[in-house]
Amino acid sequence: MNKENKGGGKKGYTLLELIIVLSIMSIGTFIISPNLKVFSEKKERIEMDYAVDGLIEFINEGKSYGRLKDKSVAVKFRSQDVVLMENLKTIDKFTLPPSVYVIAGESIDISGMGKIKKAQSIKMYSKSGIVEPETITIKVGTSYVSRQKK
Repeated sequence: MNKENKGGGKKGYTLLELIIVLSIMSIGTFIISPNLKVFSEKKERIEMDYAVDGLIEFINEGKSYGRLKDKSVAVKFRSQDVVLMENLKTIDKFTLPPSVYVIAGESIDISGMGKIKKAQSIKMYSKSGIVEPETITIKVGTSYVSRQKK
């Protein structure tokens, strides 16, 4: 017995149709891929700027908190975040973007008058190395924390 196709049309695709579709997809990928590299570089630059500006603002807020409450506080650096602590109690936290990490010598101690007790520099790096490192300079006294000029 000869069974006929009830749908009346063919089932599936021909080899030529598959080759044409795959060719179009590969050409599209070839055109898009250079743009993805530029996009990832811009994304990491934006994340680095966010991390630097956010950390500076976080430290300056810690100084304001110490001044306002007339209490000594400390800014401590952990693996992916930075915390503001008062007597081992966490007051606030700033989370770094996943593509950025910080190298800091030690915690930043802030007096009850909002003064930083010891000057230091904080280095921020991109995990991929695409974006150049940034340095945050912390001065002794009441001056605000600033980004080091390039």
